[in-house]
Amino acid sequence: MSDQVVTEPVRAVSVHVASSDVPMGAQPERRKARSVVFYTVVLTSDEPAKQVLRPDPNRVIAYVQAGGANVVLTTNRADAQSRQNTGDTSLAQPNGALLPYGNTSPTPLETTSEVWAATPTYPAQVSVVAVYEAG
Repeated sequence: MSDQVVTEPVRAVSVHVASSDVPMGAQPERRKARSVVFYTVVLTSDEPAKQVLRPDPNRVIAYVQAGGANVVLTTNRADAQSRQNTGDTSLAQPNGALLPYGNTSPTPLETTSEVWAATPTYPAQVSVVAVYEAG
């Protein structure tokens, strides 16, 4: 069989797509509705450990910032209430992540889990900015 070159023009065929489960063309993804919540949790000698974020699958991100005193962040109540976090004013060996009150930039937390805060020095505040996305 020999190689032959076709020199005739190819005629276009019209196509009508009635439906498809594949997006046609470059369509922008629909943005989900988002909301933001602002609040401050105050830690005192009566309540040195408190939950600052409840578990929520719709939370996209939260920003936290300590005021008044250093704060320790934990993932549960037991760790927050531990002696290292509520009894030792030096916080030399915190049971969790140390959130220093002198920090001028909020700390981002990309979690849908609960977060607790504790301090041995009072009063202390944890300012929270949480962003939620509609399910």
